[in-house]
Amino acid sequence: MKIVASLLLLAGLTSACTTTSMGRPDADPDITRVDETVEERPREIKIDGVDPCSLIRTSDYPDFYLDEAGVEHQDKTFDAAECAWDGTDIGYFAVLLVTTGGVEMWLDGSTSAHGRAADPIDGFPVVTVLRPEDENSCFAAVDVADGQQLLAQVGIDNSKLSSVPPVCDVAHRFASSAMSTLVASS
Repeated sequence: MKIVASLLLLAGLTSACTTTSMGRPDADPDITRVDETVEERPREIKIDGVDPCSLIRTSDYPDFYLDEAGVEHQDKTFDAAECAWDGTDIGYFAVLLVTTGGVEMWLDGSTSAHGRAADPIDGFPVVTVLRPEDENSCFAAVDVADGQQLLAQVGIDNSKLSSVPPVCDVAHRFASSAMSTLVASS
């Protein structure tokens, strides 16, 4: 069920556009656009063929309330390898290895989502992605190579925790966990 919710949320990120003149999508008018760029990455780490489920170490599971191994499948929205963790008590977590577009997609107006440059992870630029109508989910997109990004997705059910951390902070920490494994293995 949580994997389905994850997929629906991701599909919603890219489907809220309408086409106008010249084929350029116009985003939802309630979403603020920010003309930002990201810093240069220290090097490229190609993610083609990487197992997304291998990127979150089991020793990090308690930090994210995970109690089961992730399940790998192919995300249809981005045609990306994805690992989703089902069984968490507080929400959902996923890592997508997107090889069909880089983090600039979240900043250039080509999606309906709102992206802002965030603190880098291991020197790699990060864009925090959220939709204003869903304050309980956040994505951290890490610029790993030209046209490629590691996308960490987090959704938190606020009713499950007595003290709810900011969801984008959790997404950034989840992306950091994945990146530490990716950087160490490359």
